[in-house]
Amino acid sequence: MIWSRAVGEHKFEDAVLDVLRRPRPTGDPQLLEAEAAVRDLIMRYAYLQDFGRFEELLELCTDDVERVLSGTLDQHAKGREDLRGKLAEPVRVAGQDAVLEPADVRSRHLITDEVVRVAADGTHAAAVAQFAVVLTPGQGEFRHGQHEGTYVFEFRKEGGTWRFSRQVIESNTARNPLMTSRALP
Repeated sequence: MIWSRAVGEHKFEDAVLDVLRRPRPTGDPQLLEAEAAVRDLIMRYAYLQDFGRFEELLELCTDDVERVLSGTLDQHAKGREDLRGKLAEPVRVAGQDAVLEPADVRSRHLITDEVVRVAADGTHAAAVAQFAVVLTPGQGEFRHGQHEGTYVFEFRKEGGTWRFSRQVIESNTARNPLMTSRALP
């Protein structure tokens, strides 16, 4: 496990470096196939997020998935059902008594620089990746806004299928000009 300390106490860069320093499997075709499957899972996650297909996105997760949003956002979900609820509610802006307003936008996740490491047991993996999300209004005048961040993901193979077991997403989403926040009552 990457994080041995409680959520919120780890340094994000340490988690990224932990994955980057792991050796890459070589020569074992099963581990290389697992690496490709995990990379494919990350890309499917991005497309489903962009299309708003949250039920299908949740199918990519273990029952005990954990998701932590950090950077300019502050949200923690533990378990698939908790994550389902969090996907439907406004996200708290970090350090403020405010949440992001729902926006009528189309999103496109652009993921790059991914590093995937599969454990020797072939049932656990971790990955880091950089991302940018470009938003355009769903209607009206064309404008766009962008935010960036880093993913740190953990995966588990269950019943022959790779799934997300942990997601730590650090981003500057709240600074995207197409996103607005509102004060909490």
